Amino acid sequence: MFAIGLTGGIGSGKTEACKILCELGAKTINADTFGHYIYEKNTTAWEEIVKEFGKTILDKEGNIARPKLAKLVFSSKNRLDKLNRICHPKIKNLVIKKLNQFRVDQVEVVVVEAAILIEANWKDIVDEVWSIESKTSIILDRVKKRDKINHHAIQARMDSQIDNETRLKNSDRMITNNGTIQELKDNLTEIWAKKFINTNKE
Repeated sequence: MFAIGLTGGIGSGKTEACKILCELGAKTINADTFGHYIYEKNTTAWEEIVKEFGKTILDKEGNIARPKLAKLVFSSKNRLDKLNRICHPKIKNLVIKKLNQFRVDQVEVVVVEAAILIEANWKDIVDEVWSIESKTSIILDRVKKRDKINHHAIQARMDSQIDNETRLKNSDRMITNNGTIQELKDNLTEIWAKKFINTNKE
């Protein structure tokens, strides 16, 4: 089994790229889905997060209100680091468990979509790291339309992530996504063919 770690900053197009790779034949793991799972009420992570940040981050039902938590942590590197120390190891373990299941099922190619793959030191669980990058102006436009949040909130999230230079140093492949979805699809299809189809023919 070949595992690709697909990463990139907010609004870079990771999810779209993951969909395309799925259409090409890969199985996919979305680390953010596990992030939602560990946030569920009364889990170990939920208890640790509430203990660390207080009950003001909860909604009326006692669930973690992600917008409230995001506003709190993205305005402070210290708080974000604390949240990451709680969540990243737990999410990584769930990703590893899923990867192991795919190995048992004899899956050929798996894509792990994870924005924090490099920061959380997950490179050891994948065979290659593929990063998606886009121009800042394009990212701002995409995220404003998608998340309905203002420029300041988007910039705060971008500032909390590693820069493209660091991401490039830690990636095996950098994929530029400044155009249309079709252009991204054409690019990934070409990469897929060279990596998995042409190699197999040889």
